[in-house]
Amino acid sequence: MRANGEWNQGFISDLATWLGPDGLKFFRDVLDKYGGLNVVLKGVPGDGNIPHPVHMREGMKVRNKMRDLHTAMGHPHEHAHWYDNHWQAAVKACLGIPTACIDCDDTGKGYQLLSGRYEEVPCRSCKGGSGDG
Repeated sequence: MRANGEWNQGFISDLATWLGPDGLKFFRDVLDKYGGLNVVLKGVPGDGNIPHPVHMREGMKVRNKMRDLHTAMGHPHEHAHWYDNHWQAAVKACLGIPTACIDCDDTGKGYQLLSGRYEEVPCRSCKGGSGDG
């Protein structure tokens, strides 16, 4: 949950506790090696050489936990794209890493309803990470 660009610290503390030391280490290692969390890993132990999309696997677990925490806090659920857009920033907050753009969490991407479906568009605030926002 973010208000005025700031995460609710209880929310982040609960999420960090849920991630635990192993989860925090996993995400720190991914950030250190690839510079971001929305990556596809190869050769993950136990997966053979099957591609391992972090957004779809660990990211989905984080998004589901974020929904659970919102429910426990009595906070209404956000729309699915909010969780897609903010799970990485929530993990970064758990690691003590701030994000500059509150709308896309420095991904440079947003979603807009076009012709009945959500389409990926450049972030309205930071203009796709150009710094012109």
